[in-house]
Amino acid sequence: MQSRTSTITCPDCNAPILLEINQLIQGAKFNCSNCEASVGLASESKGTLEKAVKSYEKSNMLISK
Repeated sequence: MQSRTSTITCPDCNAPILLEINQLIQGAKFNCSNCEASVGLASESKGTLEKAVKSYEKSNMLISK
């Protein structure tokens, strides 16, 4: 799995939160730089995100060929 970053909106103050997808899948939490709110992935969502990322990467490989 490639290293990918993404930005989500803070649920408390709407500021952008930069996160690393692989770290998120592994259970890391990310803090908002504006209000220090902490966001992470619920353990029951890990498999769903992992499958989505793998499917996205597979699609990108097919497109780039």
